[in-house]
Amino acid sequence: MKNILITPEGIKTNLKNVKPLEAICEYIWNGFDAGASQIKVYLHTNELGLINMVSVIDNGVGIVYHELPYKFQPFNESKKAGKSSRSNHSLPHGRKGIGRLTFFSFAQMARWETVYEKDGKRYQYYIDMNKDSLNEYDDNGGNEPVETSNSVGTKVTFTQLITLSKDEIIDEIKNEFFWFIELNKNNQYEIWVDNKRISYEDIVVNRTELDMKQFKL
Repeated sequence: MKNILITPEGIKTNLKNVKPLEAICEYIWNGFDAGASQIKVYLHTNELGLINMVSVIDNGVGIVYHELPYKFQPFNESKKAGKSSRSNHSLPHGRKGIGRLTFFSFAQMARWETVYEKDGKRYQYYIDMNKDSLNEYDDNGGNEPVETSNSVGTKVTFTQLITLSKDEIIDEIKNEFFWFIELNKNNQYEIWVDNKRISYEDIVVNRTELDMKQFKL
């Protein structure tokens, strides 16, 4: 069990204004920040039809095991600091090292299962965190990552959830990401929810094509 250099109370204080739907979107952003082109969100339900588990899967580069202390380091030490251009968003997206801890606003438990490549080989391991001890994380039970043939990327699974609405989650994703996907359409970014690709055409009023040759950059 490893410690994060900030108390659980300090983490929650810094993220006290984060709403559950914003927090879910934060994990989608994390995937794009990791170089993913495709994010898949799965909303698992119980026998009553209530969402009891959420998974966010990306095809990014994964989390290198020996970089974990940096990835979970608090405040201005995250390697993503200053790299985000999404200045109109309220969350730091990894800046200050606490954006990935926002799950406490909607879930009790979070597990990252990640595959990364190093020296031509791929390795897999997990990270577990509990809402009640946000300053600690279990890094693969203290064991070294194992070699794998799985593709690189990260799956984050959240359990013991508050009540969530599928329609509200989809609406939040549309509103949060439509501009990003539109502006980066040449990169063919995709977000899927329960095996259905998210379309935001219903919220686009019109498009204006600009000839960038007219602008001197």
